[in-house]
Amino acid sequence: MKIDNLKQSVQRLITISINTTLVSLISYLVGYGTDTAKFIIVLRNKRICRYQSKLLRKYLCNPKKYLTLEVDKLDFTVSYNRKAKKVFRAIKCESKGLLIVRPKLQHLIIVEGVRMDGINKTCHKKQNNRPHFTHKYEVRVIGKPKAVLTIHVADGSKSKYMGIRCSLNTNHFSKLELAAVFSHIHNTTGTTEYNRMIAKARVTRIDIAVNLPGVSSIFLWFLPPHGNSTRSTCLPQEDDCKCICETLYLGHLPKEDDDDRTRKSKYRIYCSHLNKLKNDCDLQADEYVVAARLEYELNCWDNQRGLLLTNMQNVLVKLDKVQLIDPVGFYKIPAKWHKELLVDKSIANIRRRLWFIKHRLNQNNGFSVLSLDGDWLKQEQKRALTILKEILVAPKSQSKETTNEA
Repeated sequence: MKIDNLKQSVQRLITISINTTLVSLISYLVGYGTDTAKFIIVLRNKRICRYQSKLLRKYLCNPKKYLTLEVDKLDFTVSYNRKAKKVFRAIKCESKGLLIVRPKLQHLIIVEGVRMDGINKTCHKKQNNRPHFTHKYEVRVIGKPKAVLTIHVADGSKSKYMGIRCSLNTNHFSKLELAAVFSHIHNTTGTTEYNRMIAKARVTRIDIAVNLPGVSSIFLWFLPPHGNSTRSTCLPQEDDCKCICETLYLGHLPKEDDDDRTRKSKYRIYCSHLNKLKNDCDLQADEYVVAARLEYELNCWDNQRGLLLTNMQNVLVKLDKVQLIDPVGFYKIPAKWHKELLVDKSIANIRRRLWFIKHRLNQNNGFSVLSLDGDWLKQEQKRALTILKEILVAPKSQSKETTNEA
């Protein structure tokens, strides 16, 4: 994220010289770097450790002043019985269907029918009650390649299931753009069918996240959860070398052939810059701030099954359950331990080192544990999801309100 786009309260906390050092390390990771020496020097720097600790304490203890909660990925499905064919005729109609955008919206969005992807790979011929999607559409915001609503349609011609699956990353849309996209669907299906679709829609996945500006993910060591939980994965995983951990998954990592029903809820901890760099986006160290990202993916086949889109504000509050070890004393940790934990931050490895880490960081009192303020998270999550729900339920009225505000 650009320094200029941060809140003024956050900009005042950023130390440019340290940030430049941390951004250079992230740039090195783009090539799947394995040389840990550069990182260990930073991790054992007393000034940088104290700087990272100060930022974490400020953000997690007073998030209202510094942080912004983001609703990221959203997937929802709508199932229909065999008699409900009106909505599918409306979608596929050549003169007024989904591919035809009304003039009022043509400056904002375009719609394309695209080739089917591998979404049907887990659907077998004998599973007639499982979705077999026959059409795929993409509703795109003009000039914003990542602002895409993907719509899969199962019209019942290949299986007994009839339904619609919508998938988008809400964080890439403005309120006006999101309202325009769903206004187009409203125009296509008509008011009655659209209201019925939203009322029946069930959330299958929703991601909640916060960025921590100025904090590098290499300083985020988490306290293993209680119990016998051992599900965690560090990525990338290469057979021939030990790559530095870029993304830590706490929970069941999905396999390539998993579908929505077999995915599990999980946490992700990673650097939000890394994807931009890997997409050949040139980030200037003096313009951008390194930012670790805490993210929780709620998969509703695993938790809160049957959650209606109209009740999405009641999504479980989970992001505050991640407990981070205060990095203020990381410079006391031996280099060989840092080298190992840079590659493997799994639950099993952290748990194995936990007693020794406590002893090294503070011989008398162990270490401090930091987590996101739960009261703020609960309130902010409900507020953000309520705003999103209102746009999806009544996109036309929300579009008018947003336009008037502008």
